[in-house]
Amino acid sequence: MKNSEFYSEQITTVFAWGGNPVLSPSWKDKNVIIPHNKIFYITDGEISVQVGKEKIIAKEGDMVLIPSGVKHSYQLTDKQYAKKYWIHFDVLANGNNLFDYYYPPYKLSVGKSKQLEDLFRSVLSHAKNNSPASKLAASSAILSIVSFYMERCVYKEYTVAEDEIDIAVEFIKNNYQEKFTLDDLAKKVNLSPNYFIKRFKERTGYSPMQYVITIKMERAKFLIEQSIDPIGKIMEDLGFYDAAHFSKLFKKYSGYSPKKFREISQQRFDIK
Repeated sequence: MKNSEFYSEQITTVFAWGGNPVLSPSWKDKNVIIPHNKIFYITDGEISVQVGKEKIIAKEGDMVLIPSGVKHSYQLTDKQYAKKYWIHFDVLANGNNLFDYYYPPYKLSVGKSKQLEDLFRSVLSHAKNNSPASKLAASSAILSIVSFYMERCVYKEYTVAEDEIDIAVEFIKNNYQEKFTLDDLAKKVNLSPNYFIKRFKERTGYSPMQYVITIKMERAKFLIEQSIDPIGKIMEDLGFYDAAHFSKLFKKYSGYSPKKFREISQQRFDIK
């Protein structure tokens, strides 16, 4: 965890993906970890999100914020219907995730807000254009959404110096596409491999390499659902070079082969 002081001119914003779907019952997943922050704004119906021991029911007018690297599960409630705006994004302060400095609540009730819907629409509209002006407009809208959230909630500041596990988690989130071993991670934080595994699992619920694979597989699911990139390119971009191994791992994680997962995804209106 980082010192909470930072300067506004050192803030960087990155948009990953987003949408405004009507969710179907197939919108669900368990024990998800993603390398980006995600934020939802529910405009109709309701959803259920589990973060650790905290169960969240988000209804119309509620926002949900899940920082990167946080394990969570989600699905529709018994009402089996919801509509939401959502974005995956990074806001970096001094090169670190903003939510390494601040700990906001996972859920915030804001009611119906035209201002907020306009901001989400602005992000989604400008993100389709790769021009400098559109990138700036999308970044500005993302910062406004985050600011909207932070202004209306009570949050805690992290003031404790970061420890070895914080450093390892941050490294994994920023470098999960690269090839590294358990020994590499342990050496990076000056811990023995066995002690490192013990400490890491106590903090996250995963072994270090399970955490890496979970982030890789969640990113693979996301790209297979949302991009038109060939599966082979997605595989290589995530640091896999054996198609059979990647397919086996992906099926173990998602229940489907990459090809079948893409076919099913094309029939779905819902997205993460």
